[in-house]
Amino acid sequence: MSSDQQVNKRIAKNSIFLYIRMFVTMAIGLYASRVVLQVLGASDYGLYNVVGGVLTLFTMFSAALTVGTQRFLSYAIGEKDSEKLKRTFSIAFGLHVTLAAIILVLAETLGLWFLYTYLNIPDGRLTAAVWVYQFSIIGFLVNLVQVPFQSCLIAHERMNMYAYMSIYDAVMKLLIVLMLMWVDYDKLITYAFLIFAVNITSVLIYNYYCRKNFDECTFRIVRDWQLTKVVYVSKGKIKDVVVDIRKNSPTYRQYFDIELDDQKGQYLYIPKGFAHGFLSLEEGSIVNYAQTSCYSKDNDCGIDSLSVGYDWGVANVIRSGRDLTFEKLSKFNSPF
Repeated sequence: MSSDQQVNKRIAKNSIFLYIRMFVTMAIGLYASRVVLQVLGASDYGLYNVVGGVLTLFTMFSAALTVGTQRFLSYAIGEKDSEKLKRTFSIAFGLHVTLAAIILVLAETLGLWFLYTYLNIPDGRLTAAVWVYQFSIIGFLVNLVQVPFQSCLIAHERMNMYAYMSIYDAVMKLLIVLMLMWVDYDKLITYAFLIFAVNITSVLIYNYYCRKNFDECTFRIVRDWQLTKVVYVSKGKIKDVVVDIRKNSPTYRQYFDIELDDQKGQYLYIPKGFAHGFLSLEEGSIVNYAQTSCYSKDNDCGIDSLSVGYDWGVANVIRSGRDLTFEKLSKFNSPF
């Protein structure tokens, strides 16, 4: 089977799974909403939709984050760069955890204040409303943290698992509604708690499946030591040579030179993917750097300045001991 046929087959298969997911969840949702209204009653049903509706509101927010995260992961998968994929997942996970923490603080302060102050809650139902609110908020935050895992699932085009999980959520919520008919305790609080429990189990399943099948689904602290620099001379004069070390660039391993001094007020911008070195043209020259991250000794590397093919115009170049340890450009394994 040709690669085009395999791609077409995968597209058709994924489309079928997504259509099945849509029809099943739609059918269950239409039926379950009627039963929930009947079991909870009009008052509690309205109260849940107002207070617990925060979960529905933020669902659209989570969907947008899922799409955005999935695009970054898909790009890394397309580049076949496993390290970049792991780094992208870790950054996305860290950002979602940070966002969840911010929302938690706002929800437990401004959100509760709004609930107690402005919502018109029926007499005797304030306690139930608070429980619904807390379960809804925590459920949303847990779902928010698992967005990178769901995005990873979509990026790897595992639409069958994505469809199964959506159907699982719909079926479990239908069972919850049917169970409420035999519950004697406060049905509104019970319903909110069971919905929360389903969300937790879904997150655990997503987490387990992704960690088992995708190597990148492990969080690690990421520090980007790939620097962007701005170089300028505060005293004296230098010649700076910049080399393109981006492997896929049409100017890969090509260079240009520029003279910087303390009279012209020039600044040289050196983006990620470029290496540079300089030759002092005056005694006592002072070179200053502004860069996007701190120096890391463990990630320090460089290129032998005499191996780039540039004529420095000096017979005996004096170099530091550190510079003498650097690899030649032809042997340098560029991370870009």
